[in-house]
Amino acid sequence: MKYLLNIGITIFMICLIFIICHFIISKYQIEEKYDNPRISTIHTIYELLSKKSPYFDIHRERVNNKIDSIIKLFESREYIEQDELLINIRHILSELGDRHASIEKITPEQEEEQYYLPFSLAPWIDNQVIALRQLPKLNYSFYLENYPLLSEIQDENINTFILRHDILNKYAPKRARLSLGVEKMNEFYQVKDGLKIGDSIKLKFLSKNRKKDTLIYSQLVNFKTKWREINKHLFPYEKTKKSYSTLQRSYEDGIAYLRLPKMYNKSENELFFQWLTEYMNSIQDATALIIDIRNNSGGSRDIINFFSNYFIKPNDIFVANMAKYKGKVTNLIRENLNKRNLYPLDHFSRQTQNIILQERPIKLRDNNFFENANYSSFHYMVLKNNEHFNNYYFFDKPVYFMINELTFSAASVFASSFKNLENITLAGVNSDGSSGLAQSYELSGLRLKFSHMLSFQKNGNLFDGIGTDPDIEINRSIDQIFGIDDYQLDVLLTEIKKQN
Repeated sequence: MKYLLNIGITIFMICLIFIICHFIISKYQIEEKYDNPRISTIHTIYELLSKKSPYFDIHRERVNNKIDSIIKLFESREYIEQDELLINIRHILSELGDRHASIEKITPEQEEEQYYLPFSLAPWIDNQVIALRQLPKLNYSFYLENYPLLSEIQDENINTFILRHDILNKYAPKRARLSLGVEKMNEFYQVKDGLKIGDSIKLKFLSKNRKKDTLIYSQLVNFKTKWREINKHLFPYEKTKKSYSTLQRSYEDGIAYLRLPKMYNKSENELFFQWLTEYMNSIQDATALIIDIRNNSGGSRDIINFFSNYFIKPNDIFVANMAKYKGKVTNLIRENLNKRNLYPLDHFSRQTQNIILQERPIKLRDNNFFENANYSSFHYMVLKNNEHFNNYYFFDKPVYFMINELTFSAASVFASSFKNLENITLAGVNSDGSSGLAQSYELSGLRLKFSHMLSFQKNGNLFDGIGTDPDIEINRSIDQIFGIDDYQLDVLLTEIKKQN
């Protein structure tokens, strides 16, 4: 009996020692895991996004899956270069679907050798990419006359290649994703590293009908031939009324045209708004107005306020934008929300509050997700005649907004805000919708930025990843890509004349 007791005690002690050793080893492994600086950075980013990013809450599963896969990858490696860390964080941010998310090195590296493809690229319909040869005066022709479509780079499908290298635009609207990816390809040294000027790359081109193909090997060059869309390069660099006057034109049958290359800030561009007021007064007898915000990447919402006085009937009022901020609304955040014309419900009169509650889309009324304690109450951008501008009138003629896949941020809010008003029509292609209140953070020598606000269109859809669709879809023509004419504008002018 005593012998059995001693055996039992011995077995117990062995088990106890095993458990203690296992605990010590496990504890060491966990500490070692978190001592890995790259994995520690990923965990810090996880904590940051889970606390600060509303897009993390919307796309939690896919963001977590990406983080888990990256941690497993890093655990299997002894050392991770900063460049690889940056790329993997870029993959994490891409899964947010946050169109304002970005990451870069705080201290730029020494300038590397810059090399380019020997042709420029332009987006085309159905996710196709056209290779172009630049001619004088920003005109273009096909790089290969009989094979204009670039279909593969180094045996990889062009769309797959773009998606793999243009990570952050993964969830951009389809048109925007292609255009932004193509634009990045024109800076080829930023896309495909490890090459040098003179290196050959294998390229596959297709015929227009995609039935024939040809393979060529092209050498990388030291000069850039970038496609620039017609009118995109025309910009009033001087802050003078004479310079601003280049933004307006008039066409037959009394059609007025105004191009807005950016969303101007009133406090920084008083002279522009003076000129704009004078311009609007000069076109009171116009039969229609075209406002061209193609390729407008955004800025301030002051222009939205300005045109509210002209496009909204006196005494009318409507909700154009709704937003929720994740985190504490400090005085600074409140100021930033107010700059975007976003205010909580109690800011408005009782009558306006009733209108706001009636107009709030059903999908945003009964969604428990928005009752999360981490979020502010809804803030609203209400449009009406306002006192910030003088000498205005109600422009009761048809107004046409021209938009495209590079209409972004405040410009996309501009288009969405006035969509579906009685005399407003959107023409072109779906915008790259985005509206965020982004903040930056620094860690591990990197600066990352992401939005802290969810912003909704008046139909209840998010801006990010969806954009605003046109009422009249007009695609570019080949001649427009060649810089010969503005096909989209010509089609719209013809349509307006039919209506008149």
